[in-house]
Amino acid sequence: MKLNAANNFRDLGGIRTQDGRTIKINQLFRSDDLHLLTDEDLISLEKLPLYTIVDFRSEGEEESLPDKLPSGLKNIFKFPMSPGNVSDLSSVLGGLSQGVDFFMEQMYITLISDPDCLSYYEKFFVLLQNEDNIPLVFHCSAGKDRTGIAAALILFALGVEEETIMSNYLESNIHLEKKYGNSFEEYPQFKDMFFVKPNYLLAALSHIKTNHGSVLAFLEKVLKVNIKRLQEIYLN
Repeated sequence: MKLNAANNFRDLGGIRTQDGRTIKINQLFRSDDLHLLTDEDLISLEKLPLYTIVDFRSEGEEESLPDKLPSGLKNIFKFPMSPGNVSDLSSVLGGLSQGVDFFMEQMYITLISDPDCLSYYEKFFVLLQNEDNIPLVFHCSAGKDRTGIAAALILFALGVEEETIMSNYLESNIHLEKKYGNSFEEYPQFKDMFFVKPNYLLAALSHIKTNHGSVLAFLEKVLKVNIKRLQEIYLN
């Protein structure tokens, strides 16, 4: 399923796990912002039918570019995370003294260690474990950082190998080229903030493994995820 006006909208369905199972299609979608959805896009979501939207954007982002919502939607959950918002370049300039890569890696570590972010990710996984909430789409502005972490954690929980998880993460670059590709002629030094690189996600995963032993341990002990329940719901 594709949408015309959400560049990074993707179904996690069809991805294979390490034990040979596959994630069910049309259940979990990741996306960038949904404020430009066309009438055709909304009809597609209504036919699905989409039941839940989870918005990880900050309050300012959400207020300036509110989602367009399909009819039949049951739930809207707003879990506002400020780390991951790089849409306002002036607000992040002070953090770039050690370079873009260092800034982005630290931001990813914040997303999986800040108490507020952890609380929102924990609530997010509670939603995922209730079949009444699906089909569900989770998104932020670009669908790459806050959403990228969420997608990676889901895929780890479902038993997908790390190489495949990284490939899914890096796929954002293909879709975001259309969204941002022509925006950096004047400030090319900012380009890497609006795309993804392996070291960004690896910084978060390394922090998790160093402090919790494994990603699965982090999911179970910190985010209180019932791995078995999640796999029962989403795997064929």
